[in-house]
Amino acid sequence: MSGPLEISGSLSIPETELRWRFSRSSGPGGQGVNTTDSRVELSFDLAASETLVPPLRDRALERLGPRLA
Repeated sequence: MSGPLEISGSLSIPETELRWRFSRSSGPGGQGVNTTDSRVELSFDLAASETLVPPLRDRALERLGPRLA
């Protein structure tokens, strides 16, 4: 994917604030045992984001705080 991540008509996160990580997925064998399965993780540092205005960022941090890694 290239370009910003569109959240809504009025909010998009620029590509510079997104981090992609690709790796091989783990799990049991099965029909796909002889194929290469991949996993993609997309990370976004909410606390360091310059895209979100402070009130919006603070509200998101408050509500998502316990679930953020």
